[in-house]
Amino acid sequence: MNCYEKDEMVNAYAAGQFDSDKQVRITEAVKMIESVKGNIGNVLDVGCGVGNMLRLLRGAGIKANYDGCDDSEKMIFKARMLQRRETANFDLGSLPTLAYKDGSRDMVMCLATMTYTPEPLKGIAELFRISRRYVLLDMIFAPGEKCETRYHPLYGEPQAVELQAKADAMRVIEECGGGELSGITVTYKTGMSGFKDLELQGIMGIQGFQVLWEKA
Repeated sequence: MNCYEKDEMVNAYAAGQFDSDKQVRITEAVKMIESVKGNIGNVLDVGCGVGNMLRLLRGAGIKANYDGCDDSEKMIFKARMLQRRETANFDLGSLPTLAYKDGSRDMVMCLATMTYTPEPLKGIAELFRISRRYVLLDMIFAPGEKCETRYHPLYGEPQAVELQAKADAMRVIEECGGGELSGITVTYKTGMSGFKDLELQGIMGIQGFQVLWEKA
């Protein structure tokens, strides 16, 4: 069973329960989007969960049209319920292949999702394909030069975490024409408060980045 189909997970996300590391990344993500908001008319949030980013963007005064997609039916159902007063679309979809046209969104964001994508390099290329101008992406990387898969428990289910070699990810981003506008380095240090049984022992201490890229 997809861990993100479990009611405990859906309800925790709906309640806004994040670990401290993720809260920092989300805060920084909103700042990055604010820095270019004058150039954004529409946004696609890949791995949108219950639509928390839509609420945060509106709270920051960012009025861009918003679409979200996620591979969890329960997350999408909850998003439609929670954000029903917003003009927003929430669709089922999963990387590395999404049903959106080339260059159809001013910005594509993918936060806390790529690590759980089976083919991360193809997933990165897909984000850039859909984006007209900006891609906001976070990833964590294998400590060595080769990609590897690790696991951590999540509500009793083994959750695969795909750790990509940083050099490979940067190569794909360069091939897609991505130039860094702003970014932060992140280190995974804690589990998630409110998510029982989740301990990130497989990835604690591993570094990654969260970067806003602009297509050439």
